[in-house]
Amino acid sequence: MNIAKGAGESLVGRIKIHRLFPFTFREYLMYHGMQPQNIKLDNIKYPDNASEYKIEFKKYMERGGLPELYEESSPELLNQIPDLVFFRDIVEIFSVKRTEVLKGIFREIAEHSGQIVNYSNMENDLNTQYRTIKDYIQYLQDSCLIEKSTPFEESHLKSLRKNPKMYSADHSFTALRRT
Repeated sequence: MNIAKGAGESLVGRIKIHRLFPFTFREYLMYHGMQPQNIKLDNIKYPDNASEYKIEFKKYMERGGLPELYEESSPELLNQIPDLVFFRDIVEIFSVKRTEVLKGIFREIAEHSGQIVNYSNMENDLNTQYRTIKDYIQYLQDSCLIEKSTPFEESHLKSLRKNPKMYSADHSFTALRRT
């Protein structure tokens, strides 16, 4: 992982990188003291407390999978998380020159999470070059803010030629306000 490169240079041989992902719904429930039931695929039925799960799922979809947002959930705090990653990690480690383009790419992907990314449209919308878009998307991936899903093709080369779908790493990022 490229983002770890800068962190581990002075700790060669003494550092181990762990990638932490946002909570799944099951982990969210356990964090809040609920014990989710195991459901077997050969005998699917609603759990006894399905209405309670439905309420918690609605909260999970609003708050996302980032535990630091659970105690003090606010739009301001949510907006601070990507900014901290941008300016503490990505900009410093990768020497990003155009932070407004980086933020624009991230917000576009978060707003249209799960959609195919059109690099040409982004290039025009953000008034930058194709190579910059590709590099900045890679930086966002390396910093665990977005995930990329390449289309399946029988030929690996064909799948590389098609535009991928991009997802924000946590669904709470879709609620980011434009700044």
